[in-house]
Amino acid sequence: MHDDLSVIAAEHVLRMHSPAKRRLVALRSLYDYRLRVEIQSWECRLARMDTQFTACPPPLAAFDKIEKRLFAEPWYRKFGLPLLTPVQWIGIIITGLIALKLGLLFLVGD
Repeated sequence: MHDDLSVIAAEHVLRMHSPAKRRLVALRSLYDYRLRVEIQSWECRLARMDTQFTACPPPLAAFDKIEKRLFAEPWYRKFGLPLLTPVQWIGIIITGLIALKLGLLFLVGD
């Protein structure tokens, strides 16, 4: 559990979460003392690096592209397919092909 909190805290400090998840982690840190300690620990570890660079926000167009790439919907949802992963679709297709083969063997008899 400690490692999971450490990963969540590191991702929060590095701002790797979506805005919605950042809010959830921030809310959780209000009542979860261990998470708050992990966040403070990561902030201290990275504080030295923070002074070496000046803040420079990315151009808005670049930031939007990055956000869309990081938090975009999976490709298969864009086509209106059910909430199945590609692996599940492959399994369904293979099962259907096997059933078709068995059906043809039964009809043909050999």
